[in-house]
Amino acid sequence: MPTLLEKIEADAAARLPLPEGRTAAQELARYKAFLKVETHRLKLLHRAGGGGREVCQARAAIMDLLLRHLWDAARNTLSLHGRKEFPPPALVALGGYGRGELNPHSDVDFMFLHSGQVGAGGRPLPHLAKTVGAILYPLWDIGLKVGHSVRSVDECVRLANADMQSKTSLLEARLIVGAEALFEKFEKAVLAKCVNGHEDKYIAARLEDQTARRAKFGNSACMQEPNIKSGCGGLRDYQNLLWMAWFKYRARSLLELQQREFISVAERKQLDAAYDFLLRVRTELHYHANRPVDVLTKNLQPAVAHNFGYTDRSPSRRLEKFMRQVYTHTRNIYLLTRTLEQRLALSLQPRRLSGLLFRRLLRVAGQPEPARKFHTPIGSLTDCRRRRKEAYRCGSIAPPPPYVGSYEVCEISGLEGQLVDGFRFVDGQIIHGTARVFRDQPRRLMRVFLHAQQRGLQLHPDLAQLIRNQLDLVDRAFLHDEHVRETFLTILNQRGNVAPPLRAMHEVGLLGKYIPEFGKLTCLVQHEFYHQYTADEHTLMCLEQLDRVWEAKEPPRAEYAQLFHSLERPVILYLALLLHDVGKAEGHGYHVALSSRLAMRVARRLALDEATNQTLRRIIENHLQMARISQLRDLGDLAVIRTFAKTVQSPETLAALALHTFADSQATSDKLWNGFKDSLLWTLYRKTMDLLTGGTEFVRAGEKQRESLMDDVRKQMPEPLSEEELRAHFAALGARYSQVHAAPEILDDLLLAHRFLRLQVTEEAGALAPVIQWHNHPDRGCNAVKICTWDRAGLFSKIAGSLSAAGLNILSAQIFTRADGIVLDTFFVTDARTGALATREQRDHFDALLVKVLTHEDVDLRALIARQRTARPLYQSYEGERMPTRIVFDNETSEDRTIIEIETEDRLGLLFAISQTLTGLGLNISAARICTEKGAAIDSFYVNDLDGRKIQEPERQKQIERLLRQSINQVGAAS
Repeated sequence: MPTLLEKIEADAAARLPLPEGRTAAQELARYKAFLKVETHRLKLLHRAGGGGREVCQARAAIMDLLLRHLWDAARNTLSLHGRKEFPPPALVALGGYGRGELNPHSDVDFMFLHSGQVGAGGRPLPHLAKTVGAILYPLWDIGLKVGHSVRSVDECVRLANADMQSKTSLLEARLIVGAEALFEKFEKAVLAKCVNGHEDKYIAARLEDQTARRAKFGNSACMQEPNIKSGCGGLRDYQNLLWMAWFKYRARSLLELQQREFISVAERKQLDAAYDFLLRVRTELHYHANRPVDVLTKNLQPAVAHNFGYTDRSPSRRLEKFMRQVYTHTRNIYLLTRTLEQRLALSLQPRRLSGLLFRRLLRVAGQPEPARKFHTPIGSLTDCRRRRKEAYRCGSIAPPPPYVGSYEVCEISGLEGQLVDGFRFVDGQIIHGTARVFRDQPRRLMRVFLHAQQRGLQLHPDLAQLIRNQLDLVDRAFLHDEHVRETFLTILNQRGNVAPPLRAMHEVGLLGKYIPEFGKLTCLVQHEFYHQYTADEHTLMCLEQLDRVWEAKEPPRAEYAQLFHSLERPVILYLALLLHDVGKAEGHGYHVALSSRLAMRVARRLALDEATNQTLRRIIENHLQMARISQLRDLGDLAVIRTFAKTVQSPETLAALALHTFADSQATSDKLWNGFKDSLLWTLYRKTMDLLTGGTEFVRAGEKQRESLMDDVRKQMPEPLSEEELRAHFAALGARYSQVHAAPEILDDLLLAHRFLRLQVTEEAGALAPVIQWHNHPDRGCNAVKICTWDRAGLFSKIAGSLSAAGLNILSAQIFTRADGIVLDTFFVTDARTGALATREQRDHFDALLVKVLTHEDVDLRALIARQRTARPLYQSYEGERMPTRIVFDNETSEDRTIIEIETEDRLGLLFAISQTLTGLGLNISAARICTEKGAAIDSFYVNDLDGRKIQEPERQKQIERLLRQSINQVGAAS
């Protein structure tokens, strides 16, 4: 049965040869037909489970055949004299095409390599120009995206030495057709002039590029939306390793590295399997989008998973299984390439042979010892073994031990560093003395990480592999061993330096074996819209964020450092961060209660005392509450503070919760935290702490803060404003106003209110018209629009509706009403179509529309909103699934108002629909906390009936919920 390549070659032989006298330009249809048939063949192969490499190599082979036939056709257009006299160039594949790997929509890059057939100004001479055109024009005409260049050997050398990326592309050059001798000359020139003597410079440039690339794409192999090509653990990491290995050791493949004993068989198979899988994922992305795509976005993941054979009816279930496989492979590439970079001494500070060992080897070889301490890099483990065998043959060292695994640490008795607990510490790394170090004492599996933590060492790559190979030692006895337990808790109690040993533990698999509750989080997809990492990576990021607080000197971390210093037992907080999400592995839904239960199981295994258990439980059970209350509750309401204080119970727990909240938020996404949220968290902390430690201190502190703010505003007040207006403004607004506003913002409000009151006196006809003020916030990517007007029924709804009707999406809102009835509402908005700042036309449209709405002109806001269309949904959902709407009534937090919490997908006109429904139900909105993040609306409305009562009757709540859901669904249908 013919192979795939034989079928492709047979089809090319049947379709591509031109009839006598015809040119390629006249026969485009036959080239298109060939590509159509072979592209379809590859797609069927891919859909049937064909390997990533197999499909990509087959596409490269298709392009080779096409280009060879075009080459023949181009040569035939030359005269007999031209073909005889004109030295043929070489057609050379570059980059990914040079590697023989092309995804469906990848660029086809090649070069016309010539031997000087160019004239003045570098223009190709007629024969060369005719050949180039006869190949390129048909390729463009049949719709292929190609990258081409025309260069001589000398030009290639100059380009390679000027640009590292070009050098890399030329390294992978492959002859397609043409002058073999010229191509061989090119290869020799590149090797002699661009590689030899340039090794260190090239490797340094590649490492620098790799660091920048990884930082750009999140510095994690477990991003929620991974870049398959360039992200950590992506295709580029694998390729980068081989480029550097070729430069340093002239090894072209992992198989060559294995044969030289640089890597084990298992490592090679893991890397090859991961690379093949990711190539297949990238191929599927190209087929699905019908264009080049490298990012596996949330909305694409379920469809890609389905085409990979994950056919659960629930998109989230199939997504979870598929993405776990993706993360397993990206993680393998990331960890193994990083390990191999160390083992191959690709960094600029390679592993070194100790002076004592080097002298011993010199004596064995009969050479004089150097007069000073001398270090020489170990080229490879093969070199090490060779030297050891030579020393053994001369009788200067004991016979080598039996071979264990695929490689072994050089075990010469003179190795630098004393043997401590079975380990040696050499050049910033910890390595094992013998291969039986853990078999002899399994407790060392945990102790080695304590040694590394205390001495600031990294695991030697061979030691890391030895730990992975001996995880079977983590049995029931190990899990309940008192010594192991104390070692683990000692590691957790080293504040400011816990994340590195725990991450190292996780990378070798020990952390998940010792804390299996955490181990189940490995590569687990988090379905919450705001997370950007897998569950295990998020947890490790939390630990890193807490470590960074310890010695922080700059805000916002510096403020939290004082709290961290005050904790008596940081081990509890670190353990809480480690375990706060373990419930997510057991299923979907609200994970906090399950996380708390599993944490107590871990606590019992670690033999923690009851007081510690209770603190740990309280932190985990409430680890979401501090952010939620600070961002969605009225912190000027004393009942809110009292309720939270009862939950927290102690200052120590409060400090731990504040630190946990900050670290958790920072590790969730680098775009979700801001100064406003930080100030709210600190306000909640200080008020609760004052209540826990003495009662009324926070009231006096609040009064002092208000006086200080008044002084700051007073110093900045311009001439028209009076002391009387300043005092009246502060007196007419509640405590929350001064807690969330800085002096410049208060001055703006004061000037706005002053301007509005002047209009009431000078323009009687426009008494109901608002004063509107716009501010651009390009750093936050939004506009702030502030409205000052008289309070009235349905005002909030009318403002929200006018913004939506002007094509503006509301991100958040702050509403404040003075005691004299003047409203100062601020809405943060963006262009709903583009997500950019509001345009001048939109701003003018809103200003004019709101004046009409508030002066009782007949305006149908619903109809105006219905005309608006966004370019794409604000909430980017998984395919086939929507974010469920959640409505909760809270009558406990506030003493005199009901809080209605609504969480749903954001969409244009949503806030208008909700507020209009609440107004229509006879509810007064006295405060609102509006928050929109990543297309999800999380809003809280403080309401009561028109008679001032809370909404406590179950039937009344059901009626409100039903009508709210109805209006929310109508907005969803309209959009």
